[in-house]
Amino acid sequence: MAKAERKKLWTPVFRVSYPHFDKPSSFDEAGKKTYGCHAIFTPSKFSEKEKDLWQAMKKELDVQAMAVLKKKTKDFPDSYHKAIRDGMDKEDVEGYGEGKKFINLKSEARPGAVGK
Repeated sequence: MAKAERKKLWTPVFRVSYPHFDKPSSFDEAGKKTYGCHAIFTPSKFSEKEKDLWQAMKKELDVQAMAVLKKKTKDFPDSYHKAIRDGMDKEDVEGYGEGKKFINLKSEARPGAVGK
């Protein structure tokens, strides 16, 4: 499987859920520990700038999907774990639900905004 080029992207403002910033807690596909969180978005409340950021983010997801899987994210089968998920998938958890979208953000590098 081809490895896609990594890029930094700006996101619209989001609510943090399941934060793991002080120490890595979960493992990525290669078995390395990662820092991360769920980013919960409310697209209906986006400003014009946030709408542009959201569209740029979705466009980049398609670029990465094409590089690795040779298809756009909208063409993934329902069995695929998609990058942008519907908040109704976790409707029983506070902050998620109708009108929300969420993404699992993770990195091997400790987030720079976190300090003691």
